[in-house]
Amino acid sequence: VAFALQCHIQGAAVYHEMPPRLQSSRAAFAAIAGASSCLLILLYLPTGLAGYGAFGAITQGDILTNFGVDDPLADVARGCIAVTALCAYPMQHYPARLVLHNVWI
Repeated sequence: VAFALQCHIQGAAVYHEMPPRLQSSRAAFAAIAGASSCLLILLYLPTGLAGYGAFGAITQGDILTNFGVDDPLADVARGCIAVTALCAYPMQHYPARLVLHNVWI
């Protein structure tokens, strides 16, 4: 789901940056996309399991809502999410800017 919602935008740029020997093979691009998805699973699965292990069946969809508003570690996590969102915004718009740049310049 994460790959479908965010990484598809960068797919064309990633394909363009691949060496020519890999660009000629759809299987190579599929393998790279599959490896990226597996990496996401390896990174997100422990977090999800830890949240479920800590809160059980009452786990909220947003795990940070399970913590109190005065929890300093939850505040650090909220800050990290804010920084991630701020850094992800330009990355999502880079392909559009690149296309507009190539079309008009």
